Amino acid sequence: MVNAALNPLGAITGLPNGAIPRSSRLTALLRVLVGEVEIAAHAETGHRFDLADRTLEIALRTGANKNSMLIDLESRGRTEIDFLSGAVVRIARSHNLAVPANETLLSLIRGKEEAIRHGWGNRPG
Repeated sequence: MVNAALNPLGAITGLPNGAIPRSSRLTALLRVLVGEVEIAAHAETGHRFDLADRTLEIALRTGANKNSMLIDLESRGRTEIDFLSGAVVRIARSHNLAVPANETLLSLIRGKEEAIRHGWGNRPG
């Protein structure tokens, strides 16, 4: 659940984990992402989760680390987005729940992967 929120956010921003909780805007977005993951997880399991503060603690504790999704994008590889945000979106949809922040990051990462595959942005014009 932590990775489903932290990894796509770090990958899109290009920031190491510790930079995210230092930004009030990114912290607010991280809380929204975690909240959506918690809603989907509760619908699927019946258990309640409260992981926003824990996610921020982990981000600070691993502050200098680039997460695996960011490393994958930098090395022009495929990411684990379908197993993280993709899973959140699939679970939410199966329960008729909306998770718009997770859907947005899923689309952004998939779009970035597509651009890398096709070499878009590497040529002038």
